[in-house]
Amino acid sequence: MHTPKVVVENLCKVFGSNPRQALDMLAAGATKDDVLKRTGQVVGV
Repeated sequence: MHTPKVVVENLCKVFGSNPRQALDMLAAGATKDDVLKRTGQVVGV
């Protein structure tokens, strides 16, 4: 078995004008759909 060279955890890419708002919502438990409906921003990853 090979050991991974790179490990990425908890990565988010937000497409919109206020990514901090979307990230705060995600941290509070909102889903990607919740963020889109309430802010118009898209959480891509």
